[in-house]
Amino acid sequence: MTFFPESCRGAIFDMDGTLLDSMHIWEQVDIDFLAAHGEIFTKDYGDDLKTLDLRQSAVYTIRRFGFDLTPAQVIAEWDALALARYENDLPAKPYAAAYLQTLREQGIRLALATVAPERYYMPALERTGLLPYLDVIIGPEDFPAGKNSPELFVHTASCMDLKPEECLVYEDTLGAAETAAKGGFPVCAVYDPASGADYARMRDIFPYYLTDFHTGVQY
Repeated sequence: MTFFPESCRGAIFDMDGTLLDSMHIWEQVDIDFLAAHGEIFTKDYGDDLKTLDLRQSAVYTIRRFGFDLTPAQVIAEWDALALARYENDLPAKPYAAAYLQTLREQGIRLALATVAPERYYMPALERTGLLPYLDVIIGPEDFPAGKNSPELFVHTASCMDLKPEECLVYEDTLGAAETAAKGGFPVCAVYDPASGADYARMRDIFPYYLTDFHTGVQY
């Protein structure tokens, strides 16, 4: 039997970097976008984008490379490249589907709380076989503020008729994990290479951790 906290009757999963091996996608989008316009991606460009929101990134890109494009056109190209990845080739984390199945067999209710739009998450969940295991899916169409507030997690728990303390939240990023904890949720820190620098700290802060779905939750 897979370990799961006795006090919890539900699990809320993040998608990108938690259920899906997808956190590298945006660097690849940048690489493909620049290649299509005759430019080469460099580390300093990628580092510069990390401090900018989507529109600021588009404006910066236009200025840096002298593209004859509007910010809206750049964002639309980025979106099309990302959507193609979600639809066609982003994989689930190893053993993720088997892990969800095991929790379902143990009577645990399962939910997804993501900031990715439905046009991204639905094709990916269907293609990877994760969708049938999820009882509830909550995305930015439901809560545009995303994970800056615990409300996304609170609403997700309420859709399963559960209280925050009854739901274990699986998150791979420190900020989102801290937000869930502020809402009264027990948190499981999930390892992902993209946020690996924070993983040791997350393991110190939160009661549970998961290095991979084959090993499962540890504490």
